[in-house]
Amino acid sequence: MLFPNLTLRLIHFRVLCALSGSMYTFVFMWTPQLEETNITGAKLPYGTVFACFMVSCMIGSTCVGILGRWKPAREYMVYVFLLAGLSLFPAAVPPPP
Repeated sequence: MLFPNLTLRLIHFRVLCALSGSMYTFVFMWTPQLEETNITGAKLPYGTVFACFMVSCMIGSTCVGILGRWKPAREYMVYVFLLAGLSLFPAAVPPPP
């Protein structure tokens, strides 16, 4: 067979695309959401918010590097994806009327 475990690789690719797509959709949509929820009318610190987002991405990359030295990715990435999905869930739930 030319590509062993092709089905498994395609599943991994789809999960990675869904997670990355949802994360970067947040990057494009956070400005309008912050403006909509800003009731004070004060200028919002967009640079600080984006910097915190980028630092969070860097911390995640560093943690994966550290965990990769400890265990293979297939043993811990299920939990990473579960935690990422749970942390994105509140953004998907509409606010109560």
